[in-house]
Amino acid sequence: MKSIELLAVGIRVVGLVTLIYAIQTGFQQFQAFVQFQSNIQESLPLFVYASLAQAAVLIAAALLMLKFPVSVSKFLLPKSEDGGPILDGSARDIEISLLTVIGVYILTWAVPDLFYNGIWWWYSEHGETSNLWDQRGPNEYAINQIVTVIEIAIGLYLCLRANGLSNLIRKLREAGSK
Repeated sequence: MKSIELLAVGIRVVGLVTLIYAIQTGFQQFQAFVQFQSNIQESLPLFVYASLAQAAVLIAAALLMLKFPVSVSKFLLPKSEDGGPILDGSARDIEISLLTVIGVYILTWAVPDLFYNGIWWWYSEHGETSNLWDQRGPNEYAINQIVTVIEIAIGLYLCLRANGLSNLIRKLREAGSK
């Protein structure tokens, strides 16, 4: 199996997990919306639009990864000077493929959390939901948002710089052997 095929299998698995997560998140947001509507007489257009946008982005990303895993893999792999992906089927390519899949996996969980934490942070700052569900304070949502931004940075680094991380791991492994 070539490393691009290995990466495509990983991307497809991440797409399936993302689709399951999108369905679960959509169901949870629908329940939260119903509970909000029963506790608050005002309309919640920002909550509704943000929930719809999050579910739509997750489903679109999942369908993209499920339908076109090889194209996503070619986009994520490092390119040679002629524009084709650099692949020679070595263990190093497999390592880069796996690091890239881990990065995509981290991003599929972190990006929705960015929206989720942001919405709750905004609502906690404005005090509109302070008595619902024993809600936490805005400081805790701010900390969650900072952690999510760090997760996104790690995921992006793994996706876009997996080759550099592979070189660093190889240098650390070989440091004492010479």
